Amino acid sequence: MQLKEKYFHIGYAGLFLPALAILLWMAPHRLPHSHPGQGQPALLPMALESTEPAPRRLTFIPYKVAPGDTISGIAEMYNVTQDSIISWNSIEKARTLQIGTILQIPNMNGLMHEVKAGDTLDSIARKYEVDAQSIREVNELEEDSIQVGQRLFIPEAKLPAIELRRVWGELFRYPVRGWISSPYGWRSDPITGARRFHNGIDIGGFEGDPVRAALDGRVVETGYNESAGNYIFLSHVGGYTTFYAHLRSIHVTPGMYVREGQKIGEVGSTGYSTGPHLHFSVFRWGRPVNPVLLLY
Repeated sequence: MQLKEKYFHIGYAGLFLPALAILLWMAPHRLPHSHPGQGQPALLPMALESTEPAPRRLTFIPYKVAPGDTISGIAEMYNVTQDSIISWNSIEKARTLQIGTILQIPNMNGLMHEVKAGDTLDSIARKYEVDAQSIREVNELEEDSIQVGQRLFIPEAKLPAIELRRVWGELFRYPVRGWISSPYGWRSDPITGARRFHNGIDIGGFEGDPVRAALDGRVVETGYNESAGNYIFLSHVGGYTTFYAHLRSIHVTPGMYVREGQKIGEVGSTGYSTGPHLHFSVFRWGRPVNPVLLLY
């Protein structure tokens, strides 16, 4: 009996001690993670890593324009805005991409800014309403000195809506329903036959047809002269001015603000004219622009 008891106690101890060791090893792992120093003891010696992301580096991918390509399609393909592609590649006519043209596609959204005399990083940042530090980082500028003519990428900047409309050829609405009876450019004078430059387009119509503002703007001048007959000048954002001539009647006065599509006069044949039509001109900073490129 004593011999059996001796072996029993030895056997029990042999089973108990390993089990106790396992329980002691598991105990810290079974405690809630809220206990300091418990739960994940193996992670304690590890150094904490910084969560601050590294500055994103600006890169460009060359893309060759293929048949059927559009700015919107390319922008969607590379997950950037149309503004970014249009601005960096100095695209003036988004609707007429030339097949084979090599475009540089940025890997982030933003605009190109060419440094002009008097520019500083702070003034550029204010202009585009972005942080000056982001301009420094993206363009890898070690100091604030920039050179005239230098091209900078302005991250997250966007083109003004009017500039985007201009590039897409959708800046001005047709001011009157009708047909183009005389285009922009050099032509033979319809009365004398002399070669003259026509700084607008003539849109044929019917006497009394409504003439509407081609874009929101302010009336800067109305009047009459022997050449234009009854006329109206409207001023618009972006340095644009529109001119409406040979009107039968004028329905606005200088200083008035008008909305796009608002009636401002009626088609007539006053002044130097051979019949009812509207002479329509577009100027930017005082220089004539072909209206057909901007009308929709």
